[in-house]
Amino acid sequence: MSEKHEDIYPLENDVYKRLTTAQKVQMLIMTLTLAPIRLFFMIVVLLILWPLSVLATRGQAENMKIEPLSGWRRSMYPLIRIVARSLYFVAGFHWIKVYGERDYSVKILTAAPHSSYLDSLFIVYMNFISIIARMGSDEVLLFGNLTKMCHPIIVNREKHQSRTDTISSLMERVKSDKGWPQICIFPEGTCTNRKALVQFKTGAFIPGVPVQPVCVKFPQSDFDSVSWTWQGPGAFEIVWLTLCKLHSPVEIHFLPVYNPSEQEKNDPVLFAENVRKLMAEHLDVPLSEYSYEDGILVTNLTKYGLPMKTGLIKIQKLRKRLGITEMSEIIKIIPLYAKLADKKTGLCYLRTFTDNLGIKSNEQISKLFNLFDQEQIGNFSFKNFLEVYFEKLNVILKDKEIVQNILNNFEKFNLDDGTYEIDEFNSIVKQKYNLEISNLSESQVNK
Repeated sequence: MSEKHEDIYPLENDVYKRLTTAQKVQMLIMTLTLAPIRLFFMIVVLLILWPLSVLATRGQAENMKIEPLSGWRRSMYPLIRIVARSLYFVAGFHWIKVYGERDYSVKILTAAPHSSYLDSLFIVYMNFISIIARMGSDEVLLFGNLTKMCHPIIVNREKHQSRTDTISSLMERVKSDKGWPQICIFPEGTCTNRKALVQFKTGAFIPGVPVQPVCVKFPQSDFDSVSWTWQGPGAFEIVWLTLCKLHSPVEIHFLPVYNPSEQEKNDPVLFAENVRKLMAEHLDVPLSEYSYEDGILVTNLTKYGLPMKTGLIKIQKLRKRLGITEMSEIIKIIPLYAKLADKKTGLCYLRTFTDNLGIKSNEQISKLFNLFDQEQIGNFSFKNFLEVYFEKLNVILKDKEIVQNILNNFEKFNLDDGTYEIDEFNSIVKQKYNLEISNLSESQVNK
C-alpha cells in the first residue's frame, strides 16, 4: 500500500481521543501501581549509565570529530549497551523481534518511520551506531554523553550553512577508512504517528552510495504511546503512557541493501523517493506529501490561535510551485494572516477581514479582498493567501513585502469612530508605491 493517501495526517498523535474505557482504567491502575515502580528503577539505571557514558567520552569531544573512539573507551560499549538496554526493559520493551540481517558492508542505514526519542532503542540495539543529531542533543543532562558515544554529526536546522556542513561531514565519513561506525539516518527528518511515510529528506542519498533500509515497528497502534508528534502528547506524557502499558512490542526489519542506479546517484530526490516507496510497501502504509516543514507551519499557526487544519496544505509542494526557498519567508507573514482570519475556522471572510482591521467594507476593500478570494466563495484560506501573496501580488507589485506593509499600515489611519479613512490611506499608498487599491482588479492579477 505505497500509494498516496492524503486523508491521513501523520504529524498528529490523537491517542487521547481513541483511548477505550478499558485502556483508561488500565492507565489509572498502572499510574497508581506499576508505573511509579518502573520510573524509580529507570532513574536507578540512568544513574548507573550516566557515569559510564561520561567515562567513555570524557575529554574526547574534539578527537571524536576526527576519528572514532578506540582502545579501552571503545571496549566499554558492550557493558554500556547492556545497561542501556535494561533501561528500556524496565520501561516495558521486554524483547525485540528482528527480521532480516544487518549488512555491515554498507555505510548508511535509512530507518523509518521515526516515532520519537524511543527510537533510540534501535540505536542502542545497534551498539550505538552513528546518527545525525540536532544541535544541543549532545548536551542534554544524563543523555548527552550517550549521544556523544554515537559519534553524531550535529546539524543546526535553522542555519543553511550548517546543513551544508552536515552533508560534507557525511560525505567524509562515507569515504573514510578510519573505521567509523555505520551511520543511521531517519530520512523523514521528523516524528510521525507511523500511519504514513512523509517525504524523505535527501541528505542520506546525496552521497549516492548503497543504503540498507530498516523499518522500525511498534505494532500496538491502538494505544500509541511512542509517537511524539507535532500535535499530541508531549515528551513526558510519552514516557507516562509507555509506563502504563504492560508490554510494548518492537520489531526491527532489515531490508535488502538498495543499490542506486546511475540515474539515482545523480538525482538524490529520485533515490530518496524510490527507497521511500520500497519501505512504505514493506510497512504496508501509504505515502504522504506532508513533511517536517508542515509540522513547523502548523505549530506556528496554532500559536496565533488558528486551528490545526489551517496549515494542512502540504507546504513543500506549494513552496516548489511558488518558488519559496526558505520557510522563514512564510513564517514571518503568519501574524498578518492570523490578524485577518477567523480563529474558529482558520478562514478569512470579508467580515473578519474588515472587522479585524477595524475598517468598513466598501468597493475598494472588496476588490482587495477578492484578490485573495479568487474563487469568489466569500472566504479564502491560508493556502490562497500564500498563493496570492507570493505569486500574483509579486507580479503586480514587484516586491511582495509591499502588500504586508499596505495591510499593516491600515492601523495608521484610525479615526475617532473606530473606522478608517480609506481615501487618505489610498493616497499614501499611491504616493509611496504608485499604486491604488482600486487598481488591484482581478483582470490585472490574471494578466
